[in-house]
Amino acid sequence: MTETIEEIEALINQAIEPVSESILSTRFKIQTTKDALAPRESRKWVVDNLFHEGSVNVVFGKSGHKKSVALVDLAVCIIQGKEWLGKKTERKPVIWIDEDNGDHITKERIDFALNGHLAYDHEELYFTSLQEFDAANTEDLEELRNLIYLTRSGAVFFDALQDISPGKTENAAEEMRPIFAELRKIAEETGVAIFIIHHTNKTGEDFRGSTAIEGKSDVMLKIFSDSKTNLINFKTTKHRSIIYQEFWAQAHFNQMNNGKFQTRLSLRDKPQNAPDENALTEKRKMVLGYLLDNGETEESVLREKCSVSRGMLNSLKDIDLIERTDKGGQGSKSTVTLTLRGKKLIQVS
Repeated sequence: MTETIEEIEALINQAIEPVSESILSTRFKIQTTKDALAPRESRKWVVDNLFHEGSVNVVFGKSGHKKSVALVDLAVCIIQGKEWLGKKTERKPVIWIDEDNGDHITKERIDFALNGHLAYDHEELYFTSLQEFDAANTEDLEELRNLIYLTRSGAVFFDALQDISPGKTENAAEEMRPIFAELRKIAEETGVAIFIIHHTNKTGEDFRGSTAIEGKSDVMLKIFSDSKTNLINFKTTKHRSIIYQEFWAQAHFNQMNNGKFQTRLSLRDKPQNAPDENALTEKRKMVLGYLLDNGETEESVLREKCSVSRGMLNSLKDIDLIERTDKGGQGSKSTVTLTLRGKKLIQVS
């Protein structure tokens, strides 16, 4: 039987009829290209071009390298809407959850930072200490969510990862991934920037634990400060939505005329005697040596063979010692090789 043109058009329209709403009624929120193309607000920053709203960030360094001091300084700047090391901040209340230092030290550090910034009239820094917060506990996460809404906070600081994940193994991806996934949900729902203080591994070069920690983070910021100096070096080792950044600060510890102490960070130029960021540490030598011996290698293989993270490999790309060789794109496995500079360095080391 021969159909008319009208009948053919009707058949075509029926074939391309949109999926009915009943079929789309699943537990998943289904969106389409229209949603992607619709006008949306530009990204809002809690710390300009470094930490954005709805993000999960890890700040790590060796013990005694002023991680808590630096982040308390940041928290005090946020509650004032004051620049932090040359970067604008969005004025918001802040929550600090301490499970590491205890009540006395936590109060002391906040007190000193408030003195350092003359922020006596700003009361929007809410904190708890040793309340046994468990990031794997559903009830604790719900309490945190309620606290964020109640205080209208824009940032939450956790000190430290090992203390908010009791009984969990940092090296186990299956144990770290759910914790970061739940914190991600809270960040997305409430718009807060979450900061998690963490430690380096035994080499002191990279973060401690599973690569799931890095994979679930938006920004990983490494802090380095020798205990004999008040200089602090900040360097991003993962930067999902920002460019690579490195900057320096001077920590000021002073006693005021009234006898009180104050702490404050100030931005400074890179010191002339700063450690050489291009120095070939043992881990870097291992990576470059492997590539010298084996040539172009998939990143996943390189991470396994040399026991390094994506952040470590990214840092080698940033200083032009290795480079990516694949074209990228969906389904493409990232492969890297030595740059000419990297090859020269490892050959003479």
